[in-house]
Amino acid sequence: DRWLLSELAFFAVKHGMKASETYETLAAHLTAAPDLTLVLDLETDASMSRAQARQGDAVRADWDVHDVQSRVRETYEAVVSKPDEFPLLGDVVRLDARRPRSEVLLAAWDVLRERQLVPPVAARTEGGETHG
Repeated sequence: DRWLLSELAFFAVKHGMKASETYETLAAHLTAAPDLTLVLDLETDASMSRAQARQGDAVRADWDVHDVQSRVRETYEAVVSKPDEFPLLGDVVRLDARRPRSEVLLAAWDVLRERQLVPPVAARTEGGETHG
């Protein structure tokens, strides 16, 4: 999950609120926390390069700006570097998002499997046998 972390960044960047204040407000209304927050860690320049390739509904003119992306990244860094102050994020795992998307997805899946956060998936052979 990354909803809470994204909200902290949104309110910091768009409304100038401290992440700790936003956290306190939101935490008062949360009844469950994620087991894990995955952070796709990518430098701002690389993030902007990817943003330029977006089309359709994925384009966010107000967010796809270097200064905004830089401040979002700074907020993420500040928050995840203080896990004791933001316990409702659950465990935070950073993934190197500079790698190809397929490798990032595989790395995320591996983390979920290692932490037993996904059910085992049975695979079927061409002959119809089930394994796993």
